[in-house]
Amino acid sequence: MVAKVKPASRLVLGKQIKAHCGDGEWHSFETIVTKTGGRAKKVWGTLDRMLRWGTYKTKCERKKVGTEYHFRLSPKDNQISVHELIEKLTPILKELEVQGRANAATMSPPTVRIMTAKIQKLLEGWAERPSADRDTATRSPSTSPSIGGPDGPFNRRHQL
Repeated sequence: MVAKVKPASRLVLGKQIKAHCGDGEWHSFETIVTKTGGRAKKVWGTLDRMLRWGTYKTKCERKKVGTEYHFRLSPKDNQISVHELIEKLTPILKELEVQGRANAATMSPPTVRIMTAKIQKLLEGWAERPSADRDTATRSPSTSPSIGGPDGPFNRRHQL
């Protein structure tokens, strides 16, 4: 007697899709169906809910390539809001633009290093957050930018 394979429930199917394809890379619909072993209609419905409502704590994107659709899934906790990016990076980018327009005699390499350290500090802070969408996360006071190492000459002279 051959055991009959029961199709995966929607909950299990969503977890399978996230596990196999939640790497931030683009995957074709057919590849997702093959990897999960689910029925195409159920996989499409699960992907549609991920796309519309962010179910399974994922961000889902869809694009059409030729005649088929490709999907990219990434965990929601790895996301930073656009507003926060604009708010925190705009002043740094403006200062770097000023330095980029300066001629060689008036350009200030230490200013560029300071702006680079500020960007690195922001990136490290975002990476430490349990959820990047929350603005309440705090950095550990023991961490500092590692440009030139924690005891590098830049970090001793210019504390941010």
